[in-house]
Amino acid sequence: MVHSCRRLVQSSSTLTLLVLLVLAATPRTQAAAIDPWGSYNRALDQRPLLTTSLTAATLMSISDVACQKFEISDKTTTTTTTTTQRFDQKRTLDVAITGFIWSAPIAHVWYTLLERVVPPFESKALGVLIRLVLESLIWSPLMVFGYLTCRSVLEGASPMERLRQKFTTALVASWKFWPPLSIINYALIPLPYRVLYINILSMLWNGYLTTLNAATTTCASTTEGKIRKE
Repeated sequence: MVHSCRRLVQSSSTLTLLVLLVLAATPRTQAAAIDPWGSYNRALDQRPLLTTSLTAATLMSISDVACQKFEISDKTTTTTTTTTQRFDQKRTLDVAITGFIWSAPIAHVWYTLLERVVPPFESKALGVLIRLVLESLIWSPLMVFGYLTCRSVLEGASPMERLRQKFTTALVASWKFWPPLSIINYALIPLPYRVLYINILSMLWNGYLTTLNAATTTCASTTEGKIRKE
């Protein structure tokens, strides 16, 4: 199941990057002429944290719905029971809540703080490199830690056990997924739109995380069932 979503991420990443690059290159005067984009810009100016949080909740929900549909239809998914896999509405709600209360707020704070902490350099490449190192050492572990903790609390599971099982795997995956995309973010995307950029790419990243988290839950449930039978 995790491998299936990884294939989905790989096949979709190129198209997403092209869309984002076009978005970054679009002048604000032209973008404002499009009503939805202009409305988003106004909301972003007036209530940046609320706007990015709602955006994250929406996009992460869409990602989870797509991923669940993919899991259900994937004929290579193995199962130990004869019960038909059904769409899990609570899982999607948990993903939306996590995006709203954790993923977007911490990203908003991170990018704002990073611009204040890292001074401007004559070499733009050096500034991007420093931001990339700080992101890998501080933001990535914090983001993965918070995501797995929020999901486990919402599911009534043990955060410590979830982190013990999945933190290292998710962190290593984030170090593989985010650095090339973050180079584009820091080099080309204006600061007000960096969280939006991350939110869109998180549709792909969240597909991996939510499937990894679901695999943990399934394994835990199966183990519990075996223990009770014994």
